Amino acid sequence: MDRELLRRRDNLITAGEGIIALEVWSILKIIMLMIFRFSEVFGDIKKDSEIPEAMIYIGTFIIVGTIIAVSLFIRIYTGRSAIAEGRGEKKGNGYVILTGVITLMDFADLVVNLMSFMQPEKGILETFAVFILDATAVFIQTDLIVSAIKIRKMTAPGKEGE
Repeated sequence: MDRELLRRRDNLITAGEGIIALEVWSILKIIMLMIFRFSEVFGDIKKDSEIPEAMIYIGTFIIVGTIIAVSLFIRIYTGRSAIAEGRGEKKGNGYVILTGVITLMDFADLVVNLMSFMQPEKGILETFAVFILDATAVFIQTDLIVSAIKIRKMTAPGKEGE
């Protein structure tokens, strides 16, 4: 096989693993936020609402749990599909398109985090850590998309490579 093809396949496997690992970290980050900053984040809701506090907690955990589950499913799907294609299995375009959509959303989040460097109420270290995590996610996902496209071009019928 061509060296470039092997390198791209290795990139695809690494990117798939990276997407899954970053999602696990993101989930841990959300759980830590819920544990350590729940009262800070939802203090205003409790003050201005006639909804019982227990219902606020339950509703929040159900919503956050659902978002975590959907996000985890999407990232595991895209990560495992990339790993499988990197190992030579044929995969459709769905996971590449889904990764593109996720990358656009993560890029928007990256821009928002970049702007939050100017907000003094947030800790600069926390903001910087989130920025680095989001930048890493955008880089990994972009590499996944580029590698998947290049692999498909190299292995297309009539091309040398396999």
